Amino acid sequence: MCSSFAKQISLITSLKTSPIISVGNLSIVRDFLDVRDVVSAYHSLMMSYDDGTYNVCSGKGYSLQHVLTTLLSFSSVPITIHKDSSLLRPVDIPSLIGDNSQILQKGDWRPSYSFDITLRDMFTYWCHHLPP
Repeated sequence: MCSSFAKQISLITSLKTSPIISVGNLSIVRDFLDVRDVVSAYHSLMMSYDDGTYNVCSGKGYSLQHVLTTLLSFSSVPITIHKDSSLLRPVDIPSLIGDNSQILQKGDWRPSYSFDITLRDMFTYWCHHLPP
């Protein structure tokens, strides 16, 4: 969802598509973690030769509304948000947040990237990698 929003907003910002984004339920809360932090956590776990089971996650929840609002703040053009009922899924879990306490207690790893930096980097990526 984050990358999809970032790509759509970067396309709109570059005036390659209409300034409308269709969305479903933005109140859903999810645990997001920068892929660079995930790789760092996996590396740390591999180097420790620990055969335990760990949740690699941020331990923080962000609503899809927060994701969209943050990404919209990076755009210099007005964008209209259209709520599309066909995008609503009745089986969505309202809030899904991981528990990273075990990997944090281990002490070899901590997330390095804030979620807003992750979103900024994602938006910047799409601005530089749009199709011609």
